[in-house]
Amino acid sequence: SAFLLISSVASAGENWPAWRGPTGMGQTDEKNLPLTWGGKNQENILWKAPLFASDKIERDHNQSSPIVWGDRVFVTVSYWPEGTTKKDYSEHDLLCFSTKDGKKLWDTPIPPGPWKLSDLRGGYACATPATDGQRVYAVFGSAVIAAVDFDGKIAWRKEIKPHAFDVALAHSPVIYEDKVILVCDQQNKSSTTYAFDGKTGAIRWETKRPNVTWSHSTPVLAKVGTKLQLITATHN
Repeated sequence: SAFLLISSVASAGENWPAWRGPTGMGQTDEKNLPLTWGGKNQENILWKAPLFASDKIERDHNQSSPIVWGDRVFVTVSYWPEGTTKKDYSEHDLLCFSTKDGKKLWDTPIPPGPWKLSDLRGGYACATPATDGQRVYAVFGSAVIAAVDFDGKIAWRKEIKPHAFDVALAHSPVIYEDKVILVCDQQNKSSTTYAFDGKTGAIRWETKRPNVTWSHSTPVLAKVGTKLQLITATHN
């Protein structure tokens, strides 16, 4: 059974609200973090919690990372329930745990989007969710993004069309002010960057990028000179 592992300092540390943390660059101001954990003596392990309620499932790759806000941990998972096959859509779930003791607070299924994967090398759960402290924004490889409030209720859900991605949708969302930015680099000259309204899911703006093709890169927000820029790696 798969487990979510949290170090003993997680409950006291700063928020880790998205892929690569608060800066989007894998940096933190926290000090004296543990450099080892687990092993025979379960060093620096505060708790463990199973990600799946049953062993009678077929697991997807589940490559997303957990995020932390306050006393909560969020993570996405993907799996095929008993009685289904990999030719079906997988189950897409957003899970919430307590940082204090690992208790599962809720498990919210997200209805799949329009893209049924025929090549499962990347799977449906590559993208790491992000949160602004009010909602958690989860992206799944079936070409869907959803906002879930801290009570586990879906606030909005949007399907991404077209969905001419490579073998997976691996871009994680980035939050800027009241917007959720998602880079959708695709084949067939359909690459687009979207900014969704965090509260409603409405598209606040979109930028077409027909000269770039697929990538799996999550962008970073960086100040270059006096301007804040969105920087991403891509393929053309």
